[in-house]
Amino acid sequence: MTLLSELALHKQLLKALDKLGFSEATEVQAQAIPEALIRRDLMVSAQTGSGKTAAFLLPILHQILTEEVSTSGTRVLILLPTRELALQTQKNFEMLAAFTYIKSGLIIGGEAFKTSGGYIAQRSGGVDRYAGSAGRSYRERDAGF
Repeated sequence: MTLLSELALHKQLLKALDKLGFSEATEVQAQAIPEALIRRDLMVSAQTGSGKTAAFLLPILHQILTEEVSTSGTRVLILLPTRELALQTQKNFEMLAAFTYIKSGLIIGGEAFKTSGGYIAQRSGGVDRYAGSAGRSYRERDAGF
């Protein structure tokens, strides 16, 4: 058994995990998080509910919190295959980043293109991470947002 506190994550992430009631890493988290923290490329396959989302979000959040960046703007783009998975990932991101300054945005279909483009233009200087379905994200990019 690996404790999440043993995974060398930023203290604000550990605080969020504690508030959420998580103390033990799942098998996928125990294996993936240390590798992701040293920037190894990973391909992970595991069952639904195994902790995959936290296994990739926690290292992303940790790196945003610990690495100095000379410019502001979006630092992470997460492309997801479906609107539902994008919504789920956004919800998990917000819970894990609850005690940080990190801001995130969501780009998904099912809303007016003009609306989401305006959101991106409005937030582009202040969002650290976007998550979205691939089709809508590419359309936003092609429109210049």
